[in-house]
Order: sequence, then structure tokens, then C-alpha cells
Amino acid sequence: MDWLTSLDRPWLLLIDNADDMSQPLDTYFPDGERGCILVTTRDPTKKWYGTVGPGHYHFEKLAINEANDLLLKAACRPRPWDNETLKSADLIADALGFLPLALVQAGKAIMNGLCSLANYIDHYQRSWQRIRHARRRSGVQFDKEENLNVYSSYEINLKSLEQSEDEEAVDAVQLLKMFSCFYCENIRVDFLRMAVTNPRAERKQADKDKREEAQMTRLSRSKTWTEYIRERIFLVLEFTLRDRTPPVLPSVLREVQPFSDYDDLLELRLRRALNVLSRMSLITHHEASDNYSMHPLVHKWVRERPEST
Repeated sequence: MDWLTSLDRPWLLLIDNADDMSQPLDTYFPDGERGCILVTTRDPTKKWYGTVGPGHYHFEKLAINEANDLLLKAACRPRPWDNETLKSADLIADALGFLPLALVQAGKAIMNGLCSLANYIDHYQRSWQRIRHARRRSGVQFDKEENLNVYSSYEINLKSLEQSEDEEAVDAVQLLKMFSCFYCENIRVDFLRMAVTNPRAERKQADKDKREEAQMTRLSRSKTWTEYIRERIFLVLEFTLRDRTPPVLPSVLREVQPFSDYDDLLELRLRRALNVLSRMSLITHHEASDNYSMHPLVHKWVRERPEST
């Protein structure tokens, strides 16, 4: 952070989602008085860091008009909105606690035809009951009620992907689960590219080594019975101890033909799966850097969801 204090003009440092209670926030503060630091957090104990004006601002629920506007825009419902549409939006906003992330998830579910404005509440209640039942069975403690509102609205979108047999839906679910094991910010496409190209290069080298070994074997003397038996025992042990756990990488990053062009895969299959997740607001695409991020609550739910463990 020293480079910030060396600037000859005012600077702004943004620390987003500073929720880790074990990490002292002031370790990220640079020295000097020429700049401003803006911190967003759900940890109320960090509000004493504030030094300007009231020191901190507390944002809770949206107003009813703001909530309706966010929901209906996320659902791509064209204006003007009639009374029936606004009445349905009122009920949904109230059920979701007027929380922005939950409202966006609800809007995306409606936009993608998973439900309608009129029957969204039924879908939401079934989703909430499914979460409550799954967490009771797994023994996992409940999060705050407001987080469950977000999880329930998110669950409608994820369930629709899990129930689909389309290749892009299957790929999308697998990618989302893999992303939940990463840090929620700066998920880079070039990182996914290396996941495909590196194993391919390793297989190519392994094939080359095997051919060279076979050639050396042909040119070498005949094996003794002791060497032959030792080799057979080694092969049996290798087969017995072979890792048979499910593959770590999603199918979209594994099912690559040996001579296929990765750019074609990226555009035709990987990008389709990423677009499905972006369209549902489960991940966010940052076009300038071509990377992705997940909201911390969505990231947490994917990773800790009982069905994912």
C-alpha cells in the first residue's frame, strides 16, 4: 500500500466485503492523509473505524417502491406496470424481506420462465421448506433469516439447472460448484484455459515417454523371471491403488478431444455454461478483464449447501 501514499494527488481505496472477524482491518490501511478509504462489511464491530461524518452508514431493506423496481427490472418486465403486476411484486418483495440480492435472484427466475410473478411465492415456499428439511437432516445450523431469504430465492435457479439434462445446464452446475472452492473474486478465464491445456500437454509428454520406453525395451535384453514377476506385481498394485474418486474438474474442462482447438471449446461450450450462470445472476462477468465473481452469500451457499457435501 506504500505506493498509494506516494501519489501526489488524492486517492480512494475500496475494501469490499470485509467480513472476516479474525483479520484486523487496519492492516490494510496505508499511512498518510491524502486519500479516503471506503469499507463495506456486514460486521457491525468494524463501524468504529469510521472517521468522517457519522462514521458509518447502515443499509438494510429497500423501500417498497425500490424493491418493486429492482424485481421487475431483473425480470425484464416492460413498463408501464399494471396494478396486478405491482400487487404480485409487493407480495414477492415482502416475502424476500426487501433484500436486493434475493430480489435479483427472484427476477432472474421469472425472466428465465422458471415461474411467473403470480406463482413465484409458491415456488419460494417450496424452496424454503426444502432448505429447512435438508439442513435439519444434515445437522447444519441455520444462518440468519435474511440469508435464508437469499438462499431460498437462489435455490429456485439452481434446482432448475440441476433438473435439466441440457449439456450447458450440467456444465453450469459443475462450474458453479468448482467456483465455490475458489476465492469469490477474480475467477479468471485464462485459469480455466490452463486447466484444459496443461493436462493435454502432460498426456502428450506421457505418450512420448511411453513410446521411448517401449523402444528401449525392444532393444534391451530379455527379462528374467524375477524381473517379469516384479513388474506384474507392480502393475497389480498400481491398479489396486488407483484413485477412483469422482473427477475434480467439470466435464467441460475434461472432455476435450486430443486435437480439438481450445478456442472452439471456450466459445461453444464453456462460454455457454458461463452465460447461463451470468444470466441467472449466480456469477457476474467483468468484461474489461474477462473474469468472473460470485456474491459472498451465493458463494457460501454453493459451498455449504447440504446437497453439495
